[in-house]
Amino acid sequence: MKDTYEATIISDKTKDPLPTVPVRDRVPQAERLAAFLGRMAGLGDRRTSIATLSVYMVRVFSAGAVFLLHVLIARLLEPTAFGVFAFVWILTTVVAQLAAIGFNESVKRFLPGYIVTGDLESARGFITTAQVLPMLISIPLSVAAASGIWSLQDYLPSDYPLPVLIGLCAVPILALTHIQECLAVSRSHALRGLLPGYVLRPLLTGVIVVALVLGLELPGQAGLAVAALVLAATITLAFQTPLIYRALRGEIGPGARSYHLREWVTASFPLLLVQSFYVLSINLDILVISFYQSPAEVGLYFAVAKTVGLVAFMHQAVSLAAVRGLSEAYASEDKSGFHQLVIRARKRAFWPTALGSVFLVLIAPYFFEIFGPSFVAGAALVPVLIAGLLVQAASGPLQDILLVHGQQKSLAYIAAFSLVLNLLLNLALIPPYGLAGAAAASSIALVIRVLAMWIANKRTATH
Repeated sequence: MKDTYEATIISDKTKDPLPTVPVRDRVPQAERLAAFLGRMAGLGDRRTSIATLSVYMVRVFSAGAVFLLHVLIARLLEPTAFGVFAFVWILTTVVAQLAAIGFNESVKRFLPGYIVTGDLESARGFITTAQVLPMLISIPLSVAAASGIWSLQDYLPSDYPLPVLIGLCAVPILALTHIQECLAVSRSHALRGLLPGYVLRPLLTGVIVVALVLGLELPGQAGLAVAALVLAATITLAFQTPLIYRALRGEIGPGARSYHLREWVTASFPLLLVQSFYVLSINLDILVISFYQSPAEVGLYFAVAKTVGLVAFMHQAVSLAAVRGLSEAYASEDKSGFHQLVIRARKRAFWPTALGSVFLVLIAPYFFEIFGPSFVAGAALVPVLIAGLLVQAASGPLQDILLVHGQQKSLAYIAAFSLVLNLLLNLALIPPYGLAGAAAASSIALVIRVLAMWIANKRTATH
């Protein structure tokens, strides 16, 4: 049954109603259940409750899918090959995030504001620019990087060049997938935006690896696993794109486009710096470890870090679900609503993170046996890594608050400072303390970054 209602948006410029947009209520029973559960949990209004629970659900399935993928690959590959795969996984993830050139973050500021004020021409132009411009930059950069690695392969460790070259093929694909995720989430289309990249891609990767190694009996090498990742990413993008297109077209409709390229690039560039510093910071420990430790040690630390990520997704899910409400409340000058959203986001990020942290610490000694006997030693690193995540969860959506207030430069300075601090801590602690030093460096840097954002928010609030 298709129930529709007409949403009329009034433009601040013309005060004339724009064309009505039909909105389909596909599963009323599921939405009512989500809204009820959200109110019981104190998540706030119906829309925010549904968005939050949807993101939580996707993150849970994603964390499980990625975890199973890593366990599978760790079992099928030798420890050294798994360590190389872990390094390439992190490298392609970092480069793909940077290839989005900040538009994956600026969408949170621009797109909800354009739609809530009725400027649909600018909304259409922004969506097109956010998809096309990063591709025009990331593809030649990936080709240049691959050429450089190919020319220097005789001077690099023999385990790395081929997997890295294969992994670079996925960079433009992953970048566009991530941008489309952010476009969808900014309009509360969480399931359409996140399911392909967060659930489908890791599941496909695992299926392809199993088919190649067990089905075709190919040798379990790192390059093979990376090739499976590239193929899965391509299939995922082909599946995701029409979903996102239909969702956004149904909301803003076809029509003329207005481009404000200078404004968008000016706002996105500081966010690119923020994203670059942040992504490098959270993955810096693994990248630095690869210079000091064997690939097997890299694989061990990678397994621990990704397992702890099962807890970290709580804070990320709340941030993704709350960003639309924060942006719209700020654009509408609803200070009371903005404040209430921040309080709710802080609560629903901290308590699930705290409970998950306690549970993970208790089961860690037995949990890592799933990866193999050589991974059990990683249990000692879990409490160290979790300490920083608890502080982050208790702080609430500090980055999103600064973002919607237009404090991109402050975020860039904080991210740069955090990156330098993290690098110095890793270089100081990894040589004498090994993997424990890397875990401590990451947690300390995260806590200081949260403190810096808290101070920046206090200063913003007083002006």
